[in-house]
Amino acid sequence: MPGETLKDELHVLAGVILQEYRRRLPFLGRLLAEAMDNREVGELFYRTFIVQGRLLFTEFLNVRKRLGELRDDADVEASAAFFLSALTFILLVVELFGGKQVEALDEERLVRSMSDIFLKGIER
Repeated sequence: MPGETLKDELHVLAGVILQEYRRRLPFLGRLLAEAMDNREVGELFYRTFIVQGRLLFTEFLNVRKRLGELRDDADVEASAAFFLSALTFILLVVELFGGKQVEALDEERLVRSMSDIFLKGIER
């Protein structure tokens, strides 16, 4: 969008990722439980949710790198993996492993903080 910064776009993207994961939590919970017993289900989960998400996010970062918004030496594949892994792990811990019964998750703060930390590592 015109006038939006990389930080703005990353913030929105992280929010969308969390929202999409949350919409699929019952399915993800069952999938993860089955993956513990069946390696093929684990591979399906990884291929579908982790690899595909990382590829899309890598594409987003590559566009931003071509526009000169990221450091020339930024490893976009590793950066995409880091960012998505952190979001995925936090959501799964809170939602699937009972974290929300222990503490509230301030999603807005989480997304804002993760975006800041992430950008300090790869932004030009």
